[in-house]
Amino acid sequence: MMKRSLLALFTFGAASAAPFLSAAADDDTSSWSLGAAFIASDRAQTGRGTQFLPVPYVAYESKHVKFSPRGLTVGFEPAAGLELALVATPRFDGFEADDSPALAGMADRNATLEAGVSATYTGSLGTVSLTGLWDTLGQHSGSVLRLEVSRSHMIGDRWIVTPVVTVERQSASFTDYYYGVRADEATALRPAYTGSSALVVSPGVNVVYRIGGKWAAFASTELSVLPGDIKDSPIVSDSTLWSAVAGVSYRF
Repeated sequence: MMKRSLLALFTFGAASAAPFLSAAADDDTSSWSLGAAFIASDRAQTGRGTQFLPVPYVAYESKHVKFSPRGLTVGFEPAAGLELALVATPRFDGFEADDSPALAGMADRNATLEAGVSATYTGSLGTVSLTGLWDTLGQHSGSVLRLEVSRSHMIGDRWIVTPVVTVERQSASFTDYYYGVRADEATALRPAYTGSSALVVSPGVNVVYRIGGKWAAFASTELSVLPGDIKDSPIVSDSTLWSAVAGVSYRF
C-alpha cells in the first residue's frame, strides 16, 4: 500500500517539476537532474485522505529523449516550435482494498503503463500540448486524451512562474475501472456503480527559483475538479483533489 502511494506521489512530483527544471538542450548537449522533494496529495477514494511523503527526483533530457518518473518521451521537431513524440508514462491511480474501510471487499485496482503520441507547440503566447494515451497492460483497458496549456513568465533573473491548465478526457473503461463498483463488490452502503467517460479540469501553477550555479528550488500546486461521472461514485467523497510539491534539484 505505501509503496504504491509513494510511486504515485513520486510521479506527480516529477510531472510537475520536470518541464520547468530541465536545461534547454541543443544538438550536442544533454543533462541529468537529481534532487529531493516533499509532496502532499489528496486521494480520490473515500477514507484515503491526504498523503504526505518525501521523494527523490531524477530526470534526464537531451534533444530527442526525455526521461523522468513521469515517463519516457522520444521526439523530433519537424518545424520550429513543434515537437512530435512517442510517449510512455506510468499510471498509479489504483488502490488496494485495505487502503480504506470504504474499499473493504473490493478487488485491487492496479497500476499500469500507458503509451501513445503527443504534439507540442511552443510560441510567443505559450505552450500547447495534446497527448493521446492507451493502456498497454490491460488494466483499465481504456484511453486518456490530455490537453495542456501553459505560459512561463520570467520575473527578474531568478524566478520562473508558469500557470498551467490541463483538461483530461478519461474513457468510460478508465473511470469504471478506478471509480466504479462491480456487482460482486456492492454492499448495502456501497451500491454498484458503472463509470462513464469523464472530463477532468486541473488548473495549477509551477514556480522555479534559480538559487545559483546549477541549483534550483521548485514548487508546484494543482487542483483537479472532478465531474459528476467520477464524484457520483459511492467510493468517491470529494469533488476536488489538491496536490502540491516543493523541493530542490541539481543539474549536471
